[in-house]
Amino acid sequence: MYPPARALGIAMLYCVIVLLLILAAFVALGFARSPDHSSRARAAACTTVPLAVVVDLNDDRQAPVIDHAQDAVRAGQPRILHLDRVDADAHRIASLRGSPVRSGFDRDEYPPAASQEGGAGADVRYISPRANRSAGATMRAQLADFCDGQAFILEP
Repeated sequence: MYPPARALGIAMLYCVIVLLLILAAFVALGFARSPDHSSRARAAACTTVPLAVVVDLNDDRQAPVIDHAQDAVRAGQPRILHLDRVDADAHRIASLRGSPVRSGFDRDEYPPAASQEGGAGADVRYISPRANRSAGATMRAQLADFCDGQAFILEP
């Protein structure tokens, strides 16, 4: 029989080998992907269609957003927008600059920050947080499968 210290060393070596095999299996099966790899995979799997996608907002819950978009287009903002998730944060900062936060309101920007047309010069309106956040969630859900650059319009 092995002396106790040698048996302990062999058991530890066995455990390390088993853990390495488990880690190798996770990597081989794709469970240990980096966030960058998964975003590239999503970009490769996205869809582009030749016509503008219509984002259908809820006429009741999201009426303030619909009214704002229609008013902004009548005032000269673009009707056809192009998806640009990558620059959304920068667009939001630029579009909201000079529009102070007001208690109980969200600042809705048109064109939206997630569009190439968003950013400086966007029309900003104070609306209810519920309407603004609901419309943002609807827009994200309906455009989730489309690639950046995809043309879209907020409901006619």
